[in-house]
Amino acid sequence: MKFPITIIKYFSQLLLLISPVWASAQNASASAMIDTNNVLIGDHIKYTYKATFSIKAHIEFPFIADTLTKKIEVVSRSKMDTSFSADKKLVTYKQTLNISCYDSGSFVVPPLVFSYTMPGDTTKLLVNTLPIVINITTVPVDTTKAIKDIKAPLREPITLREILIYGSIVLGSLLLIGLIIFIIWKIRRKEKIINLQFRTKMPPHEKALKELEKLRNEKLWQSGKVKEFHSILTDILRVYIEARFETIAMEMTTYDIITSLKIKTIEVEELKRLEQILTLADMVKFAKYNPLPDEHDNSLKNAVAFVEKTIPEIVVEEKEVVSEELTDNPEEPKTE
Repeated sequence: MKFPITIIKYFSQLLLLISPVWASAQNASASAMIDTNNVLIGDHIKYTYKATFSIKAHIEFPFIADTLTKKIEVVSRSKMDTSFSADKKLVTYKQTLNISCYDSGSFVVPPLVFSYTMPGDTTKLLVNTLPIVINITTVPVDTTKAIKDIKAPLREPITLREILIYGSIVLGSLLLIGLIIFIIWKIRRKEKIINLQFRTKMPPHEKALKELEKLRNEKLWQSGKVKEFHSILTDILRVYIEARFETIAMEMTTYDIITSLKIKTIEVEELKRLEQILTLADMVKFAKYNPLPDEHDNSLKNAVAFVEKTIPEIVVEEKEVVSEELTDNPEEPKTE
């Protein structure tokens, strides 16, 4: 009997439609295993499961809470491990759970069910692991023997950490006693307990000139440290400008510094010196410009000149003493 051509055509199309689903179902699999089936109560068991799917599959993993059953608890879990097949068509997920049971008897680890769908198909397909039986036993107790008393705690040797702690306490106590004796001795001798010597604060221009001279002697740019030379040079000037003109020069750009100093009592020539120094340093630091030897020297000389020309003048107030001649007798008239 020959089938009509139309039926054969529709049947072949149906096979083409279900073949991807069947193929994907064949590729998907899930399995689980444990490292041992017989353990003592409270011991840990390594439960490892893995599932393999097509790389195109959309997977819904089973939710694993803190317990697998009422009696079996999940103590800890590893990170999910992902690996691919040689042809990159399959992906395998693997994870290990540390499980434990705190009751004796035989218990079943239930199967884990994975659901997934394939592109272009809303049908949910399922794969699952097989259930696993574990046997939990207790420590055997010999009831024929008498019950023994609880042993006293064992004495452990003193550790290095404890020695350091006790030694620190003793040393601190000795230092405190010594300090108290020292204070009493000073009081009886009527001497100052602490003799503080305050150093006179160096004026900003003196500090800047001292650091500029130090920078000159270090000869950084001569040894190839061009960027470091200009960074230190501009930092010295910025610190000086902050202290001398009360501006936040360390946080300002070259343009902002020059603009802020224009309202100060600074000569135009000195502003040009400063702008030359800062602009050249910016080119070295940000544009990787390599200056000529004369430019390095000019920047250092201009920095010294700028500081020397902007040293604040010390104003000395002179009091005019006006002496008045007081006479007791009035001026006598002239006599011819």
